[in-house]
Amino acid sequence: MSVTNKLFSDDYKDIEDLVNTNKLLKSQIELQDKEKLVALEAMLCNVAHQWRQPLSVITTCASGLLYLSKEGHEIDKEFLEESLVNIIQTSKYLSETIDTFSNSIKSKKDFQPVNIYNALKRAIQISITNLKQNSINIELNYKIDENLTLDLRVGEIEQVIINLINNSKDAFLDRNIQNPWIKIDSITKDNSLIITIEDNAGGISEEIISKIYAPYFTTKHESVGTGLGLSMAYSIISNSMNGEIKAVNTVNGALFLINIPFEN
Repeated sequence: MSVTNKLFSDDYKDIEDLVNTNKLLKSQIELQDKEKLVALEAMLCNVAHQWRQPLSVITTCASGLLYLSKEGHEIDKEFLEESLVNIIQTSKYLSETIDTFSNSIKSKKDFQPVNIYNALKRAIQISITNLKQNSINIELNYKIDENLTLDLRVGEIEQVIINLINNSKDAFLDRNIQNPWIKIDSITKDNSLIITIEDNAGGISEEIISKIYAPYFTTKHESVGTGLGLSMAYSIISNSMNGEIKAVNTVNGALFLINIPFEN
């Protein structure tokens, strides 16, 4: 081979390598962009899922007040105050939800002391209007210190509780359960916070109980559920709190057991 041909061959190889490298880089960029879009879509679905219940509370309270006003009924002062408090607290929760999801996509997670007793009460407060509308009784049994605080991301424990309550509510409505109830217990044991949520909706099919935490897995119609509620709860408890969440069937229905270590 002549020197000229050899140089041409080497140059051609360099150009070919450069083209292949550019193709590889382009493929990697396209993959990264796709992954970002998928992550963004998942986050938006999570936000939409998380906002559905609180927005329903705000709409219900506002609609009730508007109806009474238009019909010329006298609005009871206690009912007015209760409705306005619900709207204010729920709006605050929506705002904190934005912060929670913003933190979830940051490399640095923002943790701060969270009063567990108040967080549980707020989760119930957000859910109570919807539960009353559907004649669902809720029984609370808190055996924790009212001053107990854990370093968590603000709003996450409420997200978990609200999601589990919503799942029970949907099961009640889907199965037309008579005299539905939800029981929530909380205790501290062995340097851990333990929360149990049980309902009498008949339980979870053994065929799917191992799949319920998978993203987008749902047995509900798409207008009711996205399949993200339990997946989100599992991610929060396992990844953010270094805890554990289990689902078992009881004689009444489903029971979720949450274990969050004090040192997470």
